[in-house]
Amino acid sequence: MEVNPALMGPCGLYCGVCAIYIADRDNNTKFKERLVNLYKGGV
Repeated sequence: MEVNPALMGPCGLYCGVCAIYIADRDNNTKFKERLVNLYKGGV
């Protein structure tokens, strides 16, 4: 399998569908802020 650098997430994992990857790719600050609450156990 050939690695596509465009699918490397900021966390270091290789995934093109995770929310963290998409938020970083799109530079979506609002989405990033929502993800922080989600991963901290909030809604």
